[in-house]
Amino acid sequence: MPEAGCTCLSFEKCECKSLGLNRFPQNLPKFTNHLDLKDNCIRSIPSLSNLPSLKNLIIEGNLLSNINLGTFSNHSQLAYLNLGLNKITSIRASVFSNLPQLMRLYLHCNKISSIQASAFTNLPKLESLDLSCNQLTHIQSGTFVGLPELQHLRLHSNNISIVQSEAFSNLPQLHTLDLKSNNMSVVQAASFSNIPKLTLLYLDKNQITDIQSGSFSNLPNLQYLHLESNKI
Repeated sequence: MPEAGCTCLSFEKCECKSLGLNRFPQNLPKFTNHLDLKDNCIRSIPSLSNLPSLKNLIIEGNLLSNINLGTFSNHSQLAYLNLGLNKITSIRASVFSNLPQLMRLYLHCNKISSIQASAFTNLPKLESLDLSCNQLTHIQSGTFVGLPELQHLRLHSNNISIVQSEAFSNLPQLHTLDLKSNNMSVVQAASFSNIPKLTLLYLDKNQITDIQSGSFSNLPNLQYLHLESNKI
């Protein structure tokens, strides 16, 4: 039987929201494809090898501080992963590797201050990545590689002051880039160059005083550039 309080419908959809759980529930049906653990007190995620059919996993609003390597390994069906509103401090390299069907990844409202290179590599179908409301201070080149289908990247409400040249140039399908409410004072040359599908760029509510020549070069589809509430 599933954990007390969890409601599992048709042995595929399990709801375990707001139950005060302090550990990951046990004895869930093997063929569970939707698991909602929102608003509990879970501090760690064990290996999920006993849930090979998971497609949607929601652990938003818990007490996670770390994601161990291998936690999500070989979950070939996982398409939606929500880890927002936790206490995660860093994203290590390859922690999300080998998730070939993942389309949406939510890491908003954690305490993330560092992202290792290749942290998001090998996510061939990822379309939306939310890193808003964290504690990032800079975006390095190579942070977002191996994301050929990424369309929406949310980085607003961090403490980002530096975006390295061509930090987003390896994102051929990127449509929306949101960097509002950060601490950027200078838009460096080539910071946002060579993003062929970019349509919406939000840089409002920063501290921008200078935009260097070539900062927005080779953006043939850019339609909306938001720079309001800066110091230009």
